[in-house]
Amino acid sequence: QLSCTKCNANIDVSYDMTTGEPIEADTMRYCIVCGASLERKRSGTNPAATYQEGYLNKIGHRFRQLVQRWFVIRNGFLHEFHNPKDVDAACSTFLPGCFVEAVSERDKAKMKYGLEIIMAEEPRKSRILYAEGIEDRDRWIKAIREHAISGAPWEEYERLEELGVGRFSSVICAEHKRTKVKYAMKVIEKVNIDEKEQQALHTEIAVLRMLRHPNILSLKHVFETRRQIFIITNLVSGGDLFEKLDKVKVFDEKKAREIMGNLLGVVQYLHSRGVVHRDLKPENILITKGENFGIVLGDFGLSQFAGPHQTMTLACGTPAYVAPEVWIMEGYDSQVDLWSLGVILYLFLSGRLPFNGKDKKELQQHTLHSKLNFNYKIWENISKEAIDLTSKLLEKDPRKRLTAKQALEHPWLKRGAKSESENASQHGGL
Repeated sequence: QLSCTKCNANIDVSYDMTTGEPIEADTMRYCIVCGASLERKRSGTNPAATYQEGYLNKIGHRFRQLVQRWFVIRNGFLHEFHNPKDVDAACSTFLPGCFVEAVSERDKAKMKYGLEIIMAEEPRKSRILYAEGIEDRDRWIKAIREHAISGAPWEEYERLEELGVGRFSSVICAEHKRTKVKYAMKVIEKVNIDEKEQQALHTEIAVLRMLRHPNILSLKHVFETRRQIFIITNLVSGGDLFEKLDKVKVFDEKKAREIMGNLLGVVQYLHSRGVVHRDLKPENILITKGENFGIVLGDFGLSQFAGPHQTMTLACGTPAYVAPEVWIMEGYDSQVDLWSLGVILYLFLSGRLPFNGKDKKELQQHTLHSKLNFNYKIWENISKEAIDLTSKLLEKDPRKRLTAKQALEHPWLKRGAKSESENASQHGGL
């Protein structure tokens, strides 16, 4: 069992709904209720689990004198004790999201070898501690950065070409200096994002840190300085699904079935781990190179930690893919992701959106009140099973809408799996 240090929720290690295997506790780093760091329940201190410990100096609050304290870094926390034998910490600093810098040395000897920890939640607030020497200070800075996912990446990565530029960030190709493996590095300028956007970014990082799935963008490393945040992920170099669809206009049923099966598997995986994506659309689905391209889901900026029946109220997402229950502002749950997949499937097969409008208000009215239309000529060549699945994903009542697990059992997807199995069997017998 894990315990949340922020909301005090007790989190049991859960099981993978697709494989039945337990999720390793080491991958469950963030609370599915509030997104804060999880720490295993322990009694007292455990020297064997300590990453870094030793004396540091600080300026006392009362008399403003330099005082010595015993500090321990463990499980993402910097714990302060009056002496090494103490069991209870005098105070603890939550490190994930913080960043640390060396303090410029000053004339007075007692003020040398300082390090400043800038708090994640309150960037204007910081703690300054002083080591006995420069080597000691650098050891502490290195240890804190490993727990705080902070610092600039350029000691480990080499910048290559720019891949794209957005409103708040840029994406570059970066090569790991030791392994020579190329990654995508998203560079966010903090000055360009407000407090709410920065919180959403931290949620995205928390979500990606706990996910391990072949069709989800894999987070490799996060660095943070006072001015920038660097998010390093695997490099997916085929563009996105929107660009691909713009070229081919529609997918045949075989390709649509393959992609939709993968997307439903991803959504089932997310929901089993208490994550709702809330912005599923072709632009957020990356693809690999080649004709038989694979898909990788990215951009978890609007994602939310939520239990199976937990209600959310924030109206968000891309309007054309937003479920009816989001528009009416009375609360919604994870079923919004299934509606978005329904919109995507309709788009795959017909080359058009199921509901549209000249502005957001008209689109909202069509989404809430218009019937789903399969009367266009292109649907004459689409199987009844494909139309049935599309209809059941685009059910306006979320209680009647298929879940990811139910959708994966649909005959249209099962028929594809059976056909592939038969083809493999026949090929094996030649």
